[in-house]
Amino acid sequence: MTLVDRGEPGDETSFGHAGIISRGSVLPPNGPAIWRSIGQYASNRHPAVRYHMGFIARASLPMFLIMCVAVFLLVSFPDIATFLPSAMK
Repeated sequence: MTLVDRGEPGDETSFGHAGIISRGSVLPPNGPAIWRSIGQYASNRHPAVRYHMGFIARASLPMFLIMCVAVFLLVSFPDIATFLPSAMK
């Protein structure tokens, strides 16, 4: 990889770029210490885990709708619960 800055070195492209992407910089390291940070991960306050609630809402909407239809079918047609396992064999 070659980085070219138009200005002084370290001002643009190469600023903070070491040239190596380590596994620890992409995913939080796994281990017993992860439990101390789980609250920060869940509340989106830790730099190791960042997410956008808008994307999660858009991505989970289809699954939510499928689950709603499944519950509706199971409640409306209770016999379907006994038919489905035998039909899937």
